[in-house]
Amino acid sequence: MSGLLLRLPWFRSGSRFRIPSAKIATVPRHQTPCLLQIHCYTSPAPSSRPARHPRSFPPPTTNQLEAVIADHHHKLPSGPSKQTLYEAFGEHTAAGGAVSDHLGYSVVSTLLTPRAPNDAEFPDQVPDADKELALRVLEYLSLQGTPVLVMGTFAMLYQAAIFSPPQPKTTVDTDTLDDDFFAPSTPASDQEDDDAATRISRMITALHLPYHPDDARSLMTMLFQNGDYETFWKLWRRIPLQGAPRSVEDYVMLFRLHAQLGDPRRAVQCVLMWVPMMAREVLPVSAAQGEVARLVVRCIEVAVGALQPVAEGRQMEQLMQIRDEAIQAAAMESKGENEHAKNR
Repeated sequence: MSGLLLRLPWFRSGSRFRIPSAKIATVPRHQTPCLLQIHCYTSPAPSSRPARHPRSFPPPTTNQLEAVIADHHHKLPSGPSKQTLYEAFGEHTAAGGAVSDHLGYSVVSTLLTPRAPNDAEFPDQVPDADKELALRVLEYLSLQGTPVLVMGTFAMLYQAAIFSPPQPKTTVDTDTLDDDFFAPSTPASDQEDDDAATRISRMITALHLPYHPDDARSLMTMLFQNGDYETFWKLWRRIPLQGAPRSVEDYVMLFRLHAQLGDPRRAVQCVLMWVPMMAREVLPVSAAQGEVARLVVRCIEVAVGALQPVAEGRQMEQLMQIRDEAIQAAAMESKGENEHAKNR
């Protein structure tokens, strides 16, 4: 998992992550770390803009910074390596070097990648120190006009929150209850639920972030795999409202996630609700398309073993019909492709 961020689609060459929009107002610095509940260091945190010194002429190219990023891709991420990357970023920007959106996102991605599983302090985790460095880079990008309130950024922040070190549970000191009579109380269940990932998912649904299909699918995948089904379905139902109909790739993601989850109840609901819906999309999606058909069959296989033959007879009949149609249609499509290849 430690390399997941670096393989996400918004860091590909030619990515459409740059979204034309007005420049985003910078979030006050004292509020930004609250996204991930970062604990400030005892010493004052330095500005996101590196210390000024006489700029070289001409400004430095990005080759050196790109080389540092590339070097990090070939080694296990650690605290010192991330500090080295941040210092290289600071030297580059302080000397007047340009930072493209793609390059800036790559730096943030590397800083928010979970550390190596054998890390001495934070194995397979993203500690507060790494998040603080990433937030400084994001602040710099925001100041230069790079869009930062986009799905790709929140996907990185959400994954970093998932891999955060566990926070110590708070306990109530019964000896001081009288002294804290007027202190606001928070139920223990609320404290557990109100973690960083939950807060970020609430922000994602509240902000109505600019939509990009690849970024949205990556973000929804992380939400689903982390058990945040409510936010997943909110984003899924919002897709047609973004000006782009649901595509084959969207349905491949949907059925794959449910097949991998292995929850019979969710698999049944997914198949019965969304297989018929595919044909009613603005651009109809056919269940005969190979990957979609295979994943639909996998979802049905997850569901069938848990259904009661008598109590769930009607659902069983529907599922068997959908399965047979998917298998038959996929076989016909495969046969047609083979014949087309022979006639070439």
